[in-house]
Amino acid sequence: MSRITLTSGTDAEWFYPRLCIAHQSGTVTASSTATGYSAAAITSPLTYTAWKGDSLPDTIEIDFGGNKTISYVAMYIKDKGTSATVEPEYWNGSAWVSFGSSVSITKAGPYAWMKLTGVTASKVRASVTGTTSPQFAFIGAGDALKFECGIPPGFAPASLNQDDEFTNVFSEGGQVLGSQKLRSSAKQDISVDAVTPSWVASNWPTARALMNTNGMFFAFNPKDAPDELIYGMRGKNAPSASYSSTQYMALSFSIEGPEIEL
Repeated sequence: MSRITLTSGTDAEWFYPRLCIAHQSGTVTASSTATGYSAAAITSPLTYTAWKGDSLPDTIEIDFGGNKTISYVAMYIKDKGTSATVEPEYWNGSAWVSFGSSVSITKAGPYAWMKLTGVTASKVRASVTGTTSPQFAFIGAGDALKFECGIPPGFAPASLNQDDEFTNVFSEGGQVLGSQKLRSSAKQDISVDAVTPSWVASNWPTARALMNTNGMFFAFNPKDAPDELIYGMRGKNAPSASYSSTQYMALSFSIEGPEIEL
């Protein structure tokens, strides 16, 4: 199973990281909504609420109110439903067009469809088929930020290094009486160290500001690591930019989000 679906571009063009954070706002409508859920929930970056369709096939749509450039559609699914598939589509001005191939939702967590070159769209929607609907906590669409260099060695993928917090109980003699997992979350520390100052000046101020408010999807190598996608909010450490040499700059930021189902 791949969490990332690439819909255009050559292999070499997909080696560099993508940050999907510039989500376009809009009006949300759903073809049906199950009791206890809300279509508006998909616009919040928080994942404790969700939309769930009531009777498949279903659609949930975001109307931007005007044309926008879209190079990604990304979703955080908190429950996979039963035998469900999801296909993102966009409105090209006269008809709904597929943004990428349909994907079987076999695990909860983040999913993203990416294009190398954005399309012009005034609306996007998720078309859902299957037996029972997944729970969609967040859906975002916008123009992805492509980094101009790869991730250096030492990168620790979030899915393989999840943050599990346990509490343990010991006897007076030091023997283990019990162990319980309190929570599990995904954390990702990201750093790049060969970015040109001109790229930083053009892209970093906006990205850094969005990190304070928006949920974000990060793929460190969409082509070679299509399962490595994290969704979450800005981590505790402030995003930073500094000179790594006289010609290049280093950037760092972190993401904290829900556990990634393996």
